Amino acid sequence: MYFKRKRILTTLAAIISIFIVSSIIIIKATINNYKKSLDPVTLININWNINLPKNTAAVNVLSDETGGFTSDGIKLTKINYTKDHLDELNNSFNFSSFDSLALDKFNFLAKSIDNKKSINEITDLIVNDNSTLKYKIIEKGSSFLLTLISTKPSDTLSLYCLEYRL
Repeated sequence: MYFKRKRILTTLAAIISIFIVSSIIIIKATINNYKKSLDPVTLININWNINLPKNTAAVNVLSDETGGFTSDGIKLTKINYTKDHLDELNNSFNFSSFDSLALDKFNFLAKSIDNKKSINEITDLIVNDNSTLKYKIIEKGSSFLLTLISTKPSDTLSLYCLEYRL
């Protein structure tokens, strides 16, 4: 009788363990699929509680080194807007002129990004034309979003969103 009860409890424990592990895998896959179905601008708006305009000229994820269940890591997204959005972006973000604080945050992120080609365009802006570069830092605990915008005259505005999430 003792061995029969022990076998039943062992079988029951195995079934419960398989159910729990399967549930975790299914939930994780569902969340990851949901995140992948959202466009990068929507994800940035959700993750950082901001309101970037959704009607963009183009959006490119230049580097995505996030992973895990909570998508921790570094992500670099370039969003192109028309000049019509400059006032809306300025009102929403209250950008500051590029300074040493922005440079320190950028350098920290630049060291952490494996794909150095993805940051060359921003590095060129910083080195050659940082007088037209403006930034805004949004912090949440030890995570932060560094947004850089180039205000030099052209048909499109380039907004760079560098996310560092822990």
